[in-house]
Amino acid sequence: MFIGVTFILFLVRSPALVPGDPIRMIAGERNVSEAVRAEVTKEYGLDKPIYVQYARYMERLFKGDLGSSYQLHRDVKDILFDAFPNTLKLAGVAILIEAILGIGAGILSAVKRYSFWDVFVTFTTSILVSLPVFWLGMGLQVLFGIKFKQWGLPYLPVTHMTGDGSGFWPHVILPAFTLASVSMAYTARIMRSQLLEVQGQDYVRTAWAKGLTSRQVIWNHSLRNAMIPVVTFLAIDLGTMVGGAILTETVFNWPGVGLTIFQAVSNLDWPIVTGGTLIIVIMVMAINLLADISYAFLDPRIRYGNAA
Repeated sequence: MFIGVTFILFLVRSPALVPGDPIRMIAGERNVSEAVRAEVTKEYGLDKPIYVQYARYMERLFKGDLGSSYQLHRDVKDILFDAFPNTLKLAGVAILIEAILGIGAGILSAVKRYSFWDVFVTFTTSILVSLPVFWLGMGLQVLFGIKFKQWGLPYLPVTHMTGDGSGFWPHVILPAFTLASVSMAYTARIMRSQLLEVQGQDYVRTAWAKGLTSRQVIWNHSLRNAMIPVVTFLAIDLGTMVGGAILTETVFNWPGVGLTIFQAVSNLDWPIVTGGTLIIVIMVMAINLLADISYAFLDPRIRYGNAA
């Protein structure tokens, strides 16, 4: 999978497939002379066959070299590593909101099936999955940032934290909730459906027959098995949040990987785009692996290794 992704990314950054003149962007000149063009072409190996360029690209990649930015003239690795902690903070708070509110709403909806709370959770999640993320983010900015301030109420900042990182929590609330909103709705729905499905299993009926309380049946028997699809979804979503929060970071001007990639696309700075995408892929693969390993701790029927 990793090799396949690198090949696709290499083709995407190829001058034959993407707009703009990479030599002009590397040189930083509007009118590039033939001498400069020839020098840059030779230095970056653009005169070599495509398979030679790919081999050199992979060689540099395995050495940790993601290339150099066309616009900023800095190593892509340094640029992304500067932005990555901010994205990790945002994604961490967002996944925490998603897990707490999503799982809690799903459990409440399943336990109170067909009640007011079940209808309320279903209705709210239907609205959240229907709203575009950028529209929700701007709506939250207007309501909690602008209108609350006009009404004399406590309001929240609508842009990223200050340069020294002070005041982190007030600044992260709106973007984190925006980033978690759609996934939180899906988490609640998955949790509800899985918990209702588990309730009909034989081991749950046996637990009821033993005379256990509702709390014991749900928390000790039903919930752990129902959590497996939820953990899978949360793991995939965490990988997506860490690297793909482009819309949310752009709306809130949050200085993370997503905003960096967005600005790179606007400037046709393809080394940053491909480097950032590659980091996203690695994060998703690693988190999915950890999610697979966690199944054995959630479901006692799953064990890795020899059955003997």
